[in-house]
Amino acid sequence: MKFDPGRFTASFRLDGKRIVLKPDAESGADAFTAEAGGLTARLTRKRHSDRLTEMRVDLTNTSGRRSGQITELYGLDAEFPSSGPLVWEGISGDTCRDSAFRPIRRDFSKPGWMCFEGTDGRPSLEESFPYFDLSDDEGSVVVAVGWTGNWRYILEKGTGSFSLKVGVTDCDFYLEPGESARSASVLLYFGREGAPILETRQGFRREIREHVSPAFPGETPMALAAQSFDRYYGKRPDWITEEGQLRYVDEAAKCRYLDTFWLDAGWFRDGFPDGLGNYSFPPGFPNGLKPVSDKAHENGMRMLVWFEPERVLTGSEVWNEHREWLLESGEPWMRDRGMYLFNLGNDEAREWLTRKLIRFIRDNGIDVYRQDFNMSPLAYWRMNDAPGRKGYLENRHVAGLYRMMDDILAAVPGLVIDNCSSGGRRLDFEMNRRSVPMWRSDTGCFPRSDRYHTETFNQNQVIGLTRYLVWHASSSWDTRAVSMRSSATEGLGCEFPFLDPEMDFDAAREALAETASLRRYWKGDFTPLVDEAYLKRNGPVAENRWVGWQLSLGDEGLAMFFRRCACEEDSACFSLTAIDESADYRIVLSDEQRNKTERTVRGSELAHGFRVTSPEKMSSVLMLYRKAETV
Repeated sequence: MKFDPGRFTASFRLDGKRIVLKPDAESGADAFTAEAGGLTARLTRKRHSDRLTEMRVDLTNTSGRRSGQITELYGLDAEFPSSGPLVWEGISGDTCRDSAFRPIRRDFSKPGWMCFEGTDGRPSLEESFPYFDLSDDEGSVVVAVGWTGNWRYILEKGTGSFSLKVGVTDCDFYLEPGESARSASVLLYFGREGAPILETRQGFRREIREHVSPAFPGETPMALAAQSFDRYYGKRPDWITEEGQLRYVDEAAKCRYLDTFWLDAGWFRDGFPDGLGNYSFPPGFPNGLKPVSDKAHENGMRMLVWFEPERVLTGSEVWNEHREWLLESGEPWMRDRGMYLFNLGNDEAREWLTRKLIRFIRDNGIDVYRQDFNMSPLAYWRMNDAPGRKGYLENRHVAGLYRMMDDILAAVPGLVIDNCSSGGRRLDFEMNRRSVPMWRSDTGCFPRSDRYHTETFNQNQVIGLTRYLVWHASSSWDTRAVSMRSSATEGLGCEFPFLDPEMDFDAAREALAETASLRRYWKGDFTPLVDEAYLKRNGPVAENRWVGWQLSLGDEGLAMFFRRCACEEDSACFSLTAIDESADYRIVLSDEQRNKTERTVRGSELAHGFRVTSPEKMSSVLMLYRKAETV
């Protein structure tokens, strides 16, 4: 599998006729335009680097009449030479269960095909995830889909080659004069010839961070945040009040290391979810949120506030004032609940909502705009598609979503957007180029219980998602080392009992001091420290084993080791990567009680089976290492 930009073609069908779009590989041109049946088709190919390329098709009706029927719109429709067996690997989407983001693998030792696609109009749900990779005897490629709706890709392995089509699931519409539509975007990162797949994935993450992820002020966009919504909302009468939130800021500030104050759902009139579509405040906030954000800023914290602008309920301000901008679902349970989808495909509606959100963000001193999306939009789009226009409303809505986010970011310099959708159900790269997912799954909504083994869930999610994503985070409900280390990446939401009399601020400061000190390592190369059987099992991960991961920053790094809750072995051997076997390394081991031991070991020991011990089940060991010559 070799990098060959001349093979990066795209296509669509117009009244059944296949039209292939192919830029000139020799000239290095980044765009190709063709005219067909009154349509102007533009294929844009952006070379982010020598190995990372992005593709996208835009169609515009430039004639004075209705276009023919557009189907099978693929941002990538290409065939690549392939030597030997082909291996497809990916991960599942968010399930809010132990199976979320689990590794999946399929081997093509002979010709065959497979098709993956989104399900309910959200791109990373259940079995579907819009990132995957392919490898053969010569090399490997990581592919990412950018479409915050229902995407599809079709992989077909032939003899000596494979073909790959990436596009939207439903596309069967025409364009009126002046109308436009677009394909899904596609990213392809080709690894070094002959490189193992792990190296290709690591290179992909480095280049995504550099070329595609959003720009942001400061060291990291991620939040080390006070976030106790799930602990307190609906349980404390003073929670949705100015007085209660001001007290909460003061209590959270005692932890010292928190950099963000997180106000989640329910700050608006009628609360969550009944008040969705309201932008006015309940009586508890007579001055809006500005006093709370001012207090957070005084304590050195950013202000993060939750929104869900695309979901509107009956009786809300938006429902009363602009019902013409709302789409109704054909699903009875959605209709019975009075739940509507705000139509971002309507330019007037989108511009109104964008202005409203910008004004609200500015007036209330908000630093992080959190956009949630707790609904399935597909039924709304399909219910309201005009005859002969299946997929057009979705196309307009998704493009409108990107336009709204871009306009908000342009109007509020330094703003960070947090991307949530019932957890991690909108993790395609077009969303991730504009935002960061600070809440990778709603498994973060619950403390550990017999049903929710949250430390295991978080470990699985880190191992799965960090294969492809630069940023993601979850929460911890307590300060135990295993909880914090399983949950934290560059970010963490702290569901601590800040307002309870038994809150242990000393324990919180100790836990957060460690978490804060480790954030920089997440810029390094990620290696899952698990056996091949784990990566190939295609199912929920057993809890009777040790697992871990490594983050390498040149001559230093971090490794996390976890003895799971059903693991009988009190020790296990792990082999680290990117280690100079001939050198000495200074290591610091921190156990579950955060007791530290230091010693010097040979690199060969780290690289070929370093034994880690923990006497208790459901416990952790943290190791920091640095090459001795660089101390």
